[in-house]
Amino acid sequence: MSDDVARIAAELSDHLELDAMEEVEEAVAEDLPVRAAQLLRAGALPAARRHARTMEAVRVTTPRGEALREEAVAALDARATALEHYGAALERGLIEDLQLLDAIAEQRAAEAAVGALMDRLAEPPTPPD
Repeated sequence: MSDDVARIAAELSDHLELDAMEEVEEAVAEDLPVRAAQLLRAGALPAARRHARTMEAVRVTTPRGEALREEAVAALDARATALEHYGAALERGLIEDLQLLDAIAEQRAAEAAVGALMDRLAEPPTPPD
């Protein structure tokens, strides 16, 4: 694993926003959507935004590293956007079921994209032809 990939993978694995989401999901499970939105906006969303900004600051030295860092920043920005939409849907309460389902699906897709990138970064590089 190159130094660039190692630095990006290390930063990508530091996901405090996911820790903060546990409390949000507990509030959702207890049918407290507005409280969940408050928790999300106070914890997970700022952490997700910070995570994307700290990824932007990761030092890379190769074109591949630059491309991977850009991909990671885009995935983390998408995660933050999905969390923002989820928070907005939660603020409306559980009445807006379709909007809430769309926001949950968007958030899960963003998490899956970050997870797929982490998996790719953990793979050994393929030798050039």
